[in-house]
Amino acid sequence: MSNDLIGFYCTVAVILGAIAYAGTENILNLVRLVELRIKLAWIEFKANRLKKKLKKDLDSFIKQLQKNTHE
Repeated sequence: MSNDLIGFYCTVAVILGAIAYAGTENILNLVRLVELRIKLAWIEFKANRLKKKLKKDLDSFIKQLQKNTHE
């Protein structure tokens, strides 16, 4: 048996054990939580990129204003 199949079977066994222990409703709640965490991380990533871009644009605009006022 290859290591890939052993890993797959272990993963399936853990998932089935978790379902048997916690019940399907709690497992689905856990899946929803993980999904929301992933979506939140993606939104925070995009917000940070936007924040950096806006800061760069604003700094550039301020420099240009300062240059124009000193002329």
